[in-house]
Amino acid sequence: MSHIIFLKFGLTLSLLTLIALALNHPVDSHAQLSGILSGHVAIVENYQFQSTMGCSVGLQLTDSPPSMVVFLSSDINICNTFLTAFQNNNLVVSEVSFLLSPPPSPNGNWNVPVFAVFSAAISE
Repeated sequence: MSHIIFLKFGLTLSLLTLIALALNHPVDSHAQLSGILSGHVAIVENYQFQSTMGCSVGLQLTDSPPSMVVFLSSDINICNTFLTAFQNNNLVVSEVSFLLSPPPSPNGNWNVPVFAVFSAAISE
């Protein structure tokens, strides 16, 4: 069990390092970025994706220095996981893929990297 946790931690740390490096380069460097990210949920909002309802999640990553990203999902179960993590101040771990051309935010353009979420789990 401890090997699995160590492996997840190592993968997360590696991905966070890639994100930190990619944030200093043009947006094109994010095009192939996908993996596992973890952090504290700062905000969960309902969001409409063209004809589908979902949620947008502001996530404060656990890297150093902390940075904010946005997760988008149209899966109600994933949205509920984020809401529960927000209400209980839990860490959440998610499988994500960077969106090179995300849908527009309700207020115009996103100011932070935007990721599509494929899974989410509350971390203990």
